[in-house]
Amino acid sequence: MPWPGDAKFFEAKVNATIEKNGYFTRSFWMLEHYGSHLDAPAHFPPGKTTVDQIPVKQLFGPAVVIDVRTESAKDADYLLPAERIADWEQRHGRVPEGAIVLLRTGWASRWPDVQRYRNQDATGKMHFPGFSVEAAKMLIERKVSGLGCDTLSIDYGASSDFAVHHLSLGAVCITLKICQT
Repeated sequence: MPWPGDAKFFEAKVNATIEKNGYFTRSFWMLEHYGSHLDAPAHFPPGKTTVDQIPVKQLFGPAVVIDVRTESAKDADYLLPAERIADWEQRHGRVPEGAIVLLRTGWASRWPDVQRYRNQDATGKMHFPGFSVEAAKMLIERKVSGLGCDTLSIDYGASSDFAVHHLSLGAVCITLKICQT
């Protein structure tokens, strides 16, 4: 799913055919943020770590899934509050260090319908749920390895400052987006 304004997001090209070359090959090009993907800390300042510098152990860890489908169905701009993490911890124990925390908003059910998934208003502003700054700070204090969601961004759709990206990537967390949670 391309970000609004991306003119080109995918291209496939046939390099060789059975008829002409005796074999078939194809190459493709795509945006790095197209489809399910991870963001390295270098994606937003103050992060500097690129994908190839992320320790492999940071890509693996216990998954913590916080289900906010009910809230997201009622409020497309829902922000996960820190209190919901505290509630989760009351039931399951403290979020473990090295965990990858996944926000299940239900937005994956809108895939691959671009209009429903982006949920843009008349001005072009997108509306989908995300992590609040307070929740991100709490999870960074827990020393999680990453934050993920089933939307286009860990910040809610109407964000213009991408504060959760800046916080989490500055703390050397990875972010996972457009996940099937």
